[in-house]
Amino acid sequence: MKISSAMMTIGFAAFGAGAGVTYVDATDGIGGNTTFANGDVFNAVDDSTAADNQWNQRDFANNGSVYSTNEASEDGARLRTVISGLAAGQEYAVYAYFWGASGQLWRGRAGVENTAGDLQGYNTSHFSSSSFMPMDRMTDDAPGDPSLQTNLGLTYDANGLENSGYFTNSVLINEADRYMAQVTLGTLIADANGEIAIYIDDLANTSNGNRTWYDGVGYQLIPTPATLTLLSLAGFGVAQRRR
Repeated sequence: MKISSAMMTIGFAAFGAGAGVTYVDATDGIGGNTTFANGDVFNAVDDSTAADNQWNQRDFANNGSVYSTNEASEDGARLRTVISGLAAGQEYAVYAYFWGASGQLWRGRAGVENTAGDLQGYNTSHFSSSSFMPMDRMTDDAPGDPSLQTNLGLTYDANGLENSGYFTNSVLINEADRYMAQVTLGTLIADANGEIAIYIDDLANTSNGNRTWYDGVGYQLIPTPATLTLLSLAGFGVAQRRR
């Protein structure tokens, strides 16, 4: 049987393959999905703005919790967030999510390997001489100067929740004068346990104008040729039933 592009399209529509990014909120403590990079338990300090070299848990962003550093000059330790429940051996596009604020330049570092030295840096308001790469702001209508940033053309509702279907789950992308920003980290294959690890860090020992607000990570299924064939066959069945 020859599988047409139309049938493949129906298959995708029927099963939602590649339908969107699934956001995973970062959580600390015993049993949380976020630890220090070496695997030790990570416990954030509640709402501290002291120069204590700790990640602070503040009552903002998704699920009322975001991890921040550099409210005062400090160096938070590198973190690791593990995405679990994936299909072992399957390829996924992966992302990290930070926050920015109107008229401010906030930073973050992210990578898929726990390499020596600094992870790649990203900034919320990019400028040409920066060694950091630009983050993708999550809204067109978020505060700030859009000419300095790449945006994804998304919008949010009255509660700040993304409403264009980019995410598979409900995600807060705008809050007061702040907005979520995305870092695209490429594709990874889930390990034998169905897990993928993402590493997060800050710009060490800088001013609060370069603070880091880290919220979570995301993943999106990359269909394999076999998956495409199955989806196409499923779509063919859907089309036949419609007839």
